[in-house]
Amino acid sequence: MLINAAGVVPIEAILKVDLYGTAVLLEEAGKVIAPGGVEIIISSQSGHRMPALTEKEDEQLACTPCE
Repeated sequence: MLINAAGVVPIEAILKVDLYGTAVLLEEAGKVIAPGGVEIIISSQSGHRMPALTEKEDEQLACTPCE
């Protein structure tokens, strides 16, 4: 089981920690997590201050490699 609840405030930190950091964490944990294991990501409150992403932006975030 993995639980990630990192959260920060400045936009630069949000992009580095909440967005990029979460993507790397999910990708790396996915390589070693046991079958039936779970990963829980708790969004920072900063995610609620921004307008909703478009469907295309959601797809890009979900499918773009971390690099």
